[in-house]
This record gives sequence, structure tokens and C-alpha cells, in this order.
Amino acid sequence: MVEWIEKYLARRLEEHNQEIYKLEKRLIEYRGLNKERDIKREEMYYRFFKRLRLVGFEHWGYSEPPPMRPVLPRKPLLFIRGEIIELDKVVFPDVIADWDFNVSAYYLDSEVYVSPPSSLRVAFKSGEWSPILCKASETLNIPQGMIITYFRVATTDMQVGVSFRNQAQVGTANVGNTYLAWLYPYTKRIALFRFEGGAKKYEMLKTPLLEIWKAYTWYLERFTWWSDVGGGGVFVRVERMVDSEWQKECEDLTDPADKWKDSEINRVGFAGSYATGTNACWFDDTEIWSV
Repeated sequence: MVEWIEKYLARRLEEHNQEIYKLEKRLIEYRGLNKERDIKREEMYYRFFKRLRLVGFEHWGYSEPPPMRPVLPRKPLLFIRGEIIELDKVVFPDVIADWDFNVSAYYLDSEVYVSPPSSLRVAFKSGEWSPILCKASETLNIPQGMIITYFRVATTDMQVGVSFRNQAQVGTANVGNTYLAWLYPYTKRIALFRFEGGAKKYEMLKTPLLEIWKAYTWYLERFTWWSDVGGGGVFVRVERMVDSEWQKECEDLTDPADKWKDSEINRVGFAGSYATGTNACWFDDTEIWSV
């Protein structure tokens, strides 16, 4: 298991560096950038993306305990282009215990997964947003960051996505004050919601650019959020891995309010809801990045 994680993280960090190079090349060539507004946004995104660092990896692959340090007694390190990564500070040690759940049910599923031995299987609540928030110390204040994860749903009549800048205290999980970046196959929409005091105060809806998600199919998704340095708000980019390339699920989502960017707590995680049918959703190999 340790060797697999080392190889996985080494590959992912190398891929991240390769993507930085691709972004830089795209800017130099102005590839696909026809408007000055688009060029400025991609320049901002490029500077932000270069600063991202992997702060957490959840394999969803072993029951708690054991904690990570007894498993990794030699304090293994990865050296990626001069960057030192201490695995015991990146790989979450306790799986289930590292997250706050507010869902109907959850467990590690040893029958359905992307990488063995298991994935996280969640039963979301009907008619309400059910959050799952990470409580590892490195993830408690991520005003700008990125989540990469595999997910799989049992029905397309389900909404699923990420919660970021969530203001819930550690030990709790709610959508009282948070952003939600949302995938909704049934209505063929992707949304950005802002909740304050438990009420939806802002939403932006976009039409998907890619094929609509199917039930019982694994997808690798990437959710990235960053603030406009000029005060233009928060931007959210939702992407899917297609043929080894990240492709936009929709045009970038934005909120001019850019709430909670200076808060001392900005938690991240998942959220979901469903209306009818089976309410199962699976997650696997989750990465959390921060600037």
C-alpha cells in the first residue's frame, strides 16, 4: 500500500508540473484566447495554479485505525523537481475519522472502487444538501484551492459536488454558510450556489459542454476556485478528465461577492442530494490542494 501511494503521488505531482508548462505555453501562443478578458483570466489562473500544493490525499482504502505513522515508520519523502513531500503529512491517516459526515449512511465499500481495496459509499439525504467536510488540520482554511476526486452515482436524479469555504466548525458538517459547486445530470445544469444562514443567497447556472454523466460510471472531476486579484470576485472552474486531458464541464462560474475569502476557517469537502431512486454515491482517490 505504501509503495502504491508513493508511486501515485509522484506521478500526480509530475503531472501537475507538466500542466503548469502547458498553461504557460497556451498563454504564450494565445491558444483559444480571443478576448482580452479571457487572456487576463487565464494569466491569473496560471499564477494561481503555480502556487497550488497538495495538502491532502484520501485513498479511501483502509479502515481506521491504524494511523499513518506506524504504517510509515521511515517518514518517507518524495523529491519532485526539488520539492520535498513528506507522505505522512499528506496522506490522511484515519480515513473515516478525518471527515465530518451529515448524511444518511456511509461506509468503505470493498466491492466498488477505482483503486483497491475500497471506496467511500455515501447515502445522501433526500430533499436537502448533505455535506461531508474534511477536518484534517491542513485543510481547515483553504480560501483558494482545488479538489480532484473520482465519483460515481447510482441515479442521474442526484445532485453532487463540492463544498468550499464552508464555515462550519470542526466536528460539524452543514451548508449554513458555504459555496457549493454542483453537478445535476437530470436538469443538465452545473451550478454555483452561495448559502448564508442556511438560505441560498446566490446562484449561477451553466449548461454542460460535455456528455451528461451516466449512472454507475466513474468520473474523475476537478473543482478549482480562486479570487480575482483585481477584486472581481471568486472564479470556479469545473473540469472532467477525458482521454488523459482536463476538459471544462462548463464555462467558468463566478460570484462577485467573493464571500469568506478572509475568514479564518474555510473548510472543504463534498455535498449531495437526491429526489428519487437509489441515493448511493461513491468517492475514491480524493486530492485536496491549497495555495
